[in-house]
Amino acid sequence: MGIRKVIMACPYCGSKEFVRGALSHKTVHDPKRPLSTYYTVQAQICKRCGSIVREFIADPEKFEKY
Repeated sequence: MGIRKVIMACPYCGSKEFVRGALSHKTVHDPKRPLSTYYTVQAQICKRCGSIVREFIADPEKFEKY
């Protein structure tokens, strides 16, 4: 499953144009598997004002259900 384009307006400037980036200082892993792979947190960034409007993991289906 790839990353889906989320269509919404920036809450700060109203723009609907976004780019994606990686937050290299933020990673997550499956707490049920302590030796599992760490995944980089992705960010949806407003192209006009630069605000990070949401953070997400690219492939959430790799995590086990709670």
